[in-house]
Amino acid sequence: MLTVDEARARIRALARRLPSEHVDLVDARGRILRESVVAQNSIPERPLSLMDGYAVATSAFSTAAPHRLPVRHESRAGHVVRPLEPNTTMRIFTGAPLPDGADSVVMQENVVREESGGESVARFERAPAKGENLRSAGEDMQRGDVLLEEGDALTPARIALLAQCDRATVRVATRPRVAILATGDELRIPGSNAREGSIVEAASYLVRPLVEDAGGVVVERALVPDDLEATKRAIASLVGKVDVIVTIGGVSVGDHDLVKPALEALGATLDFWKVAMRPGKPLAFAKLEETLFLGLPGNPVSAFVTFMLFGLPLLKAMQTARVSDLVPERKALGVGYAHAVGRAEFPRARISPHDDTLVPVSRQASGSVRGLADADGIFFIPEQSPGFEAGALVEFYRFR
Repeated sequence: MLTVDEARARIRALARRLPSEHVDLVDARGRILRESVVAQNSIPERPLSLMDGYAVATSAFSTAAPHRLPVRHESRAGHVVRPLEPNTTMRIFTGAPLPDGADSVVMQENVVREESGGESVARFERAPAKGENLRSAGEDMQRGDVLLEEGDALTPARIALLAQCDRATVRVATRPRVAILATGDELRIPGSNAREGSIVEAASYLVRPLVEDAGGVVVERALVPDDLEATKRAIASLVGKVDVIVTIGGVSVGDHDLVKPALEALGATLDFWKVAMRPGKPLAFAKLEETLFLGLPGNPVSAFVTFMLFGLPLLKAMQTARVSDLVPERKALGVGYAHAVGRAEFPRARISPHDDTLVPVSRQASGSVRGLADADGIFFIPEQSPGFEAGALVEFYRFR
């Protein structure tokens, strides 16, 4: 039986890197870059005014105050600006380009407009400092700067950065196509007619958002009965159509756990079948031609935790060459937690609003969706650890 780290390494090793595609920026949120982005121009390309005021050359303030300079022309955002004439000033507005010949902006509150000899004059009570109230050329970026690197996830701010660089499209990894098959005669979809012995299928509602969080897209979701031929048909119909098949349930060793026999009958290469962890010991990973297979336990919490720990890194590894394991936080436990050695454990916990410590939720059963809903994340207990005392720092994986 593999450890959690061994299983993660096996999954990364078999993850097939997907091809790339160009997408419009409006569709790029959450996608993974497949190119480095280099600034083609400096931004801003020339100095800009930070406020409404008057553009001046500090060399014009060589005499004692007050200083009077004739006002000639103006600079507005989005308009071509003419050079500043020597020993004059120019009206300038926020975001407007600084005219050639000027090196400072005096805010309008510190200037008095006067009329002298039929000419508009600005009176300054002090000499400004060079560079005052200016946004420097290249302040945000300079031509040649590496702004984003291959493997970066495109957040709203990064998409805005691409737009600022005058990009309309960007090259990204294609989304992993995922199918989710929930197995079991007892399952029915929410809102359908109840029948004796039936159970509402909830696990796929936990797994699907995780697929989307990892940049994948669920192209098919279905219920499959406990029938070998039906299981074989459902899996076989998806080979080549999707990148990853995810099953929920049917991966244990009971008489009605038919996923493994179905995979063997289809000629799949089984990589591993069990991981030393709770929740989630039954976990299958296989390959059918170019399609990868991830078999999750049937209990909703087990399915969620195992997909979070193994499915998310798998989908991310298919989009980027970077190491794609989840990165835990370090948090203190608010209370002690005992653990039976032998398997790694991932208890569910909430973050205390009073002292930011972790408090395990009261419902830790692998079938308790309510306990999962009460939690903010899971924390890690190594297989040989007897548990932790209150105050101990643990690795915490926060739910998004």
